[in-house]
Amino acid sequence: MTTNQNTLPQQLTYDLLKIAAEILEIPSLTLSDNLEDNGMDSINTSELAIKIEDQFGISTESGVFFDLPTINAIADYLWTEYQSAIAAHYKL
Repeated sequence: MTTNQNTLPQQLTYDLLKIAAEILEIPSLTLSDNLEDNGMDSINTSELAIKIEDQFGISTESGVFFDLPTINAIADYLWTEYQSAIAAHYKL
């Protein structure tokens, strides 16, 4: 997938939303919904970390997600910490 550099954080955010909505089985999940309030627990965060590693090649500790309550927060964190790996995923 080729994505414009300016839209890359947005694409990451929406890809993460799809992953989290699938894990939580909540198709109507939004970018600003509190994940813990919607059922995100330690098992789900482990699954999220695995899916992020599988899709983006980024290895993260699942515990980091407890400090990041929304998809927007997770996307911001991943973009800040792993911009090069994410850009490589989108072939920029």
